[in-house]
Amino acid sequence: IVTATSSSGSASTNSQTLQRDTNLVGTITNVQASSHVLIISSFVADTGTTGSTTQFQASVSFGLFREASAIFTSQSDAYYMNPQSGNAIYGKLPISYHFIDTSPATGTNNYYQGIRTHTSGYYAQILSTTTRVLTLIEIAQ
Repeated sequence: IVTATSSSGSASTNSQTLQRDTNLVGTITNVQASSHVLIISSFVADTGTTGSTTQFQASVSFGLFREASAIFTSQSDAYYMNPQSGNAIYGKLPISYHFIDTSPATGTNNYYQGIRTHTSGYYAQILSTTTRVLTLIEIAQ
C-alpha cells in the first residue's frame, strides 16, 4: 500500500478535456505482470463562473491518469449547478472515488488526478486549502 498526499492545489482550468495535475503523483513500484492496482482518490474541487443576470452555472468532472494517459473519466457533469438567476456562482465539492487499473505496466506506475469543466465559461481546480490523497494498492491475480 502506497499513499501520496499533498496540500498543493491544481492550476485553474476551463478546459473541456480532462487535465492532468502533476502537483501530486502516486507512485507504486514492483508491480507484477498479472497484478491490478486499486486507486483510491480524494480531494476538494472548486468550481465556478461569472455569468449574466439570467443564467449562471458551475460544473466539474474528474478522472485519473497513468503517466500521461487518461484511464478513467467521470460522467460529463459529476457536479452541476444551474440556479437560473444572479451574477456569479461558486461551489466546493469533496470528491472521493476508487478505480481498479486492470492493465498497469510491470514495474513502476505513476498516477495523477485530473479535472475538467463542462464548457469554457466555467473554471475548476483542486483546492490547495485541503489535503488530497492518492492511495495505491497492488492486487495480485
